[in-house]
Amino acid sequence: MTVHPTSPLPPDRSEADTILLIENAAFFTRILKQRLLAETPFRVVAVASRTAAAAALAREGKQIFLALTNLVLPDASDGEVVEMLIGHHIPCIVFTGHVSEELRARILQLPIIDYVSKRHDSCVDYLTTLINHLHRNRRYQALIVDDSPTARSHFGTILSRMMFRVLEADSGDAATRMIKLHSGTIRVVLVDYAMEDVDGVEWVREARHITKADETAIIGISGTGSPALAAAFLKNGASDYVAKNALREEILVRILLNLDRLHYIEELKHAAAHDFLTGLHNRRYFYPEAERLYANAVREGIPLAVAMIDIDHFKKINDTHGHHAGDMVLKQLAIILQRRLRDSDLLARFGGEEFCLLAMGVERQDAAALFEQIRRQVADSVIDTGTNEIRITISIGVCCGPADGLERMVSLADDCLYQAKRDGRNRICCDGG
Repeated sequence: MTVHPTSPLPPDRSEADTILLIENAAFFTRILKQRLLAETPFRVVAVASRTAAAAALAREGKQIFLALTNLVLPDASDGEVVEMLIGHHIPCIVFTGHVSEELRARILQLPIIDYVSKRHDSCVDYLTTLINHLHRNRRYQALIVDDSPTARSHFGTILSRMMFRVLEADSGDAATRMIKLHSGTIRVVLVDYAMEDVDGVEWVREARHITKADETAIIGISGTGSPALAAAFLKNGASDYVAKNALREEILVRILLNLDRLHYIEELKHAAAHDFLTGLHNRRYFYPEAERLYANAVREGIPLAVAMIDIDHFKKINDTHGHHAGDMVLKQLAIILQRRLRDSDLLARFGGEEFCLLAMGVERQDAAALFEQIRRQVADSVIDTGTNEIRITISIGVCCGPADGLERMVSLADDCLYQAKRDGRNRICCDGG
């Protein structure tokens, strides 16, 4: 196996949707493929030899996001398949059942993302987690702050292979400008302690005024620091610390652990603001955001409307077809409503079968027509629950404003909703007529 440690980094694969799995052990292939299909957004093409992998490369081309490959295959016993993948600029993760220190050192000279031992039960868990991070990393950037070109190149290579778009800064001032310029898109920052214009600890303390710890991981690095340096970084806002001479594996794993933490926080935030069934915003999120939109509408003289939307006879759907069918109805209604939204609108599931829509820029004379279109589209839809096809109707109460505050508008819309139901359902009722 020829080593090419300076091979070029893989081209952009932001649209690629396929994982190439190269493994001749049928049981491991089946287990790993099932997990990848269930827990990642990718297609999986599985082959069992170097020859089949070459055919897959020719067939799939740029659709291959990355390859997972065994180092030893029936027709490639010395890692030739890895060399082939590198030659095609395919990012790859190598796994093997036999890892010696000699083999490990040999693998780590290759321009691959990582290698994993199949001997450990956690192998499939690690691979699945790593691939999901690589998928998400394509949306983000990573920043290296170091006045050493050699260090920037070293860490930049690692981060590029992790699918980040890499930014570089050779001073604290330049790094601060980049943080401000790319606000919200920088996921990881590696910052050196010993720079000419500022020490890294001081920079981290200032940087935390413009970048949040739950959105960006800042990892301190140093080649000459004292044992107390890690504590200094952490006490001043860094997420982690790693020595510059650390093994590439350690650097990778530390970055992954910090990405795990950020992703977990994101999931908690999402769960707190969204309805678990429909994916819409929930009541808790709606009110503070709607209050902001309402205040802006009042300030700018923008008309708006609040609509309360309720599924007619929803209890009968659950009683007749079961709660699974009821869930499918809620999901489908959410999709229909989302398709009608504009960027300026705000939609939330308030609970049960009730939804609330804040529509910005809607004049009173246009409100009835707008919500009548929504009512008609729902009535014309057929919802496939898997076992039955169901038709539903909705009742809508609408308040046009601004009125005397957002809560008053929601209350008036709710009154109109109940009037629509008293009048026979499957209709809209607007305040004032």
